Amino acid sequence: MLRLSTLALAALLALPAADASAQQPNTTVSRVTLYRVLPAQRAVFDKDMRENLIPVWEAEKKAGVIVDYAVFTKNVRDSENDWNVGVNITYANWATLDGLQARIGPITLKHYGSAERRTSMGDARNAMRVTVSSTWLNPYNPNPNP
Repeated sequence: MLRLSTLALAALLALPAADASAQQPNTTVSRVTLYRVLPAQRAVFDKDMRENLIPVWEAEKKAGVIVDYAVFTKNVRDSENDWNVGVNITYANWATLDGLQARIGPITLKHYGSAERRTSMGDARNAMRVTVSSTWLNPYNPNPNP
């Protein structure tokens, strides 16, 4: 009985190590942000998305800064404070986040024309939406032999 308990304890202690190794450092990583666009701001938000955010993401993608991006909506609200627009920005791996601002700064500056305009557009964007949630996600494949 003692031997069985010792084996069970050893197996339980090995679980966190196995779980940590499941997060592979060379897999993609995504920043998923959920927003609640404020009432009567959706048309302005969508226009800003088309004219500013998507062109910047396309330039970042072309420059190899990001792998991809996606915008998605939620049509049914669970509460008044629920999100209705989500954005997923995918990076090649965790290491690509090192020095990220230095790589995207010139891209956004080229798009907006000046640091002041970039800042004012960001402020305007933040006035039309509320960030409900923002998190980092890694893909996970529980099958070791895909």
